[in-house]
Amino acid sequence: MIEAEEFQAVMSGMQQLFPMAKALTPAALVTAWDTFPDRAKLDLDSEMLLYAAQQRTLDPDFPRETPPHIALLRYLYPVKRNTRAERGHEVVTDLPMFERGLRRDLAIRMADPSRFHELVDQRPEHTPVEVPRLPSGATESNQPWHPSRRPVQERQAHLQAIERSVKRLRAHGMDDRTWTPQQLNVGRWWFQKALMGYWSMDQDGAAIAAAWVLRNPSWADELIALALGGELKPVTPDRVVAEFVGSR
Repeated sequence: MIEAEEFQAVMSGMQQLFPMAKALTPAALVTAWDTFPDRAKLDLDSEMLLYAAQQRTLDPDFPRETPPHIALLRYLYPVKRNTRAERGHEVVTDLPMFERGLRRDLAIRMADPSRFHELVDQRPEHTPVEVPRLPSGATESNQPWHPSRRPVQERQAHLQAIERSVKRLRAHGMDDRTWTPQQLNVGRWWFQKALMGYWSMDQDGAAIAAAWVLRNPSWADELIALALGGELKPVTPDRVVAEFVGSR
């Protein structure tokens, strides 16, 4: 839950960061708070609000026609993408959908706030998860990429980043959503392979892994401990795909 004072401080400070943006008067700040969705006032905390402000500074295509306090919510809630033609050009507008609750992958996004996260709509409820793309060269015999080839320090940094992502997930939780047992099996597979070093927790598929982690905290902690102890060895790319098929 956020208070009017912290909301207005963030909005005022953020507007002053951009040369072309208009500074908000005290009256405008009061109006912005009064027109800020009640759902957002309850859902958000200070950390989320600052994350949204940081994403605003990184956004290459911030919508000028949307009030800034509403546009901020695009980084926190799933969006509905609208397109329209204007003077011969296609204009895209991403509108936050408060009724859907906070983004399922918000904690994962917040674990890496220094880069801009695309405002893609969330995966439909029962859309099958596709096999994630392995890193370039992972299946090419002339470039046999494998997580085990990473330097030790890089592997440890990768695991520590996943550990931080899991802590954020547990701190913020996720919105209520029904996951099938099959989907959660895929989530476990995805999380294990992330710990092996094949991908990070901010890539496509992380939402389903996060759902599994939140529902299986002890198991997730055990896997993290095994990975940190060097006991969770990465498998071959072919086996990654084979195990994915077996998990479905």
